[in-house]
Amino acid sequence: MAMYEPGPALVSYDIAPPLQYKGYEAYRKDYEAYFAQYAGTLTVEERDVHITARGDIGYPSALSA
Repeated sequence: MAMYEPGPALVSYDIAPPLQYKGYEAYRKDYEAYFAQYAGTLTVEERDVHITARGDIGYPSALSA
């Protein structure tokens, strides 16, 4: 979660319902539930990372595997 800005401004989309998470705490709870399903260490690879920025707005997109 270190790469996410804490606070209510965070909006994130995921493949699993509810699909949209509003706020840092909501997304952190989703991560906790996700990781609780697995024993041991997980490895995540980000592929095809693209960062788009214009002025003071930016967003990343990538495939996670």
